[in-house]
Amino acid sequence: MQQHHHQDQDDVGGGEQNNHVNTTSSCGSHEVDAIKAKIISHPQYSSLLEAYLACQKVGAPPEVAARLAAAQQEFEARQRASFSTCRDPSKDPELDQFMEAYYDMLVKYREELTRPVQEAMDFMRRIEAQLNVLGNGRVSVFSTGTV
Repeated sequence: MQQHHHQDQDDVGGGEQNNHVNTTSSCGSHEVDAIKAKIISHPQYSSLLEAYLACQKVGAPPEVAARLAAAQQEFEARQRASFSTCRDPSKDPELDQFMEAYYDMLVKYREELTRPVQEAMDFMRRIEAQLNVLGNGRVSVFSTGTV
C-alpha cells in the first residue's frame, strides 16, 4: 500500500517512475533514519527507555527482568561512549513535547499494569497468612515477590 502512495507521488511529479520510486523510497528511509537519530539523541530518550522497560518488567519472571535490566545497562553504556562523538541535539519543541507526553503515558501505563499484579500479590499474601494460621506452619510461597 505504501508503494502505491509513492507511485501516486511519482505520477504528480512526472519523470521516470521506476527511478523516482527508488529515490522516494531511499529519501523516506533517510528521513526515518534522521527522525530515529533525533529521538535517540534526545535528552529524554534514556528516561523514555527506562519507562518502557519498567512496563516490560511488570509481572515478568526474575530472569526476564534481569535481561531487560542488562539490555538497559548496555544501551546506557553505548550512549555514554557515543556522547563524546555526538554533537549537541538541536532544539525541537515538537519533539520535546512528544517525548514528554510519551514518557508520561508510559509511566501511567506502568501504574495501570502494576495495580492488578500488586492486588493479586496482596491477595495471595493474605491467603498465605491464613494458611499459616490454620496449619500452624510456615508457608512462604510469596514472601519474595516484587513488582
